[in-house]
Amino acid sequence: MSGSGVVRFQPALAKQSQRLVSTALSRLPRIQGKPVIFHFLPALTSCRGKLLSAQGRGTEIHAASFMRQRLTVLDRDLLAQPPELARILIHELFHYSWIRLGNKARWSFEDLLRSEAASNARGELGWSAWILKRCLSARDVLERTPAWRAYACESYCDSAACFYSGISSHPEFTLASRFRKIRVHWFSTQFSSVISI
Repeated sequence: MSGSGVVRFQPALAKQSQRLVSTALSRLPRIQGKPVIFHFLPALTSCRGKLLSAQGRGTEIHAASFMRQRLTVLDRDLLAQPPELARILIHELFHYSWIRLGNKARWSFEDLLRSEAASNARGELGWSAWILKRCLSARDVLERTPAWRAYACESYCDSAACFYSGISSHPEFTLASRFRKIRVHWFSTQFSSVISI
C-alpha cells in the first residue's frame, strides 16, 4: 500500500474497508512523512467550530482534520460508499501535503488559480472549494487575503481528490476540462514520485 506506515486507522479497519482504502492510496505517488491517524465516527457535524458525532445538531460534514495532532476523523457512513471514501480520504490527506508543500509550490498553484480567475473559469472540483470560490472578490485574489488562501488550499485538496481517487465523474466536478487538464499537469509535475505529508 502506497501510504502504509504513514496512513493508520484506529481502530483497525475491516478487511473489505482495508482493500478499498488500499486501492485509493495505490493511485498516489509514494507518501512520506509522520503518520496520520484516521478514525471513523458516526453522524459527523460541525457546530460553532467544534466537531460533533451523533449529536443531532450542526452542519453535516464528511471529515475533519486536526493538523497538529495528525488526526483525521471521517464519517462512518463513508465505509459503505467506497468511491466517496476514496475521494474524501485523499482530500484530507492533501491538507497535510498543503502545509508541507513550501511557498514556491503553493504560490505556483495559486498562480494557476489566478490564471483561471482571469479567464473567468466557472466551477470547481469539489464542494469545499466551490463554496469558497463563489464568495471571492477581485480584492481577495489580488491581495492574497485569508479568504483567497483558504480557497487555494481547498481547491488544491479537491483537485487532488478528483485526480487520484479513481472517480471519473462526480456532481461536484464542475470545472471545465481545459482547466482540469492544466491542473492535472501541475500535479503530475509536482508529484512525480513522492508526496510529503
